[in-house]
Amino acid sequence: MTVPSISRLSPPLQRSQSQDFINQIIFTDRLFKKRDDESGLRSINQYIIHQMIGKGAYAKVKLVHVINNPEQLFAM
Repeated sequence: MTVPSISRLSPPLQRSQSQDFINQIIFTDRLFKKRDDESGLRSINQYIIHQMIGKGAYAKVKLVHVINNPEQLFAM
């Protein structure tokens, strides 16, 4: 699977879109980590991890997508 470049990511959400997005958030108290030995892809809960896009004093930021929707990218 190819990962789109960061410059192709969608523009910021509008107010009505962000409310819809907030309603779709899944809260969980469990962490499920997996690594596919064949492809090397790693996943956390419902997200596939692609690459690191940033690093701060407290955490790394990675580009991820939802398992069943590879076109919808997020920063985690």
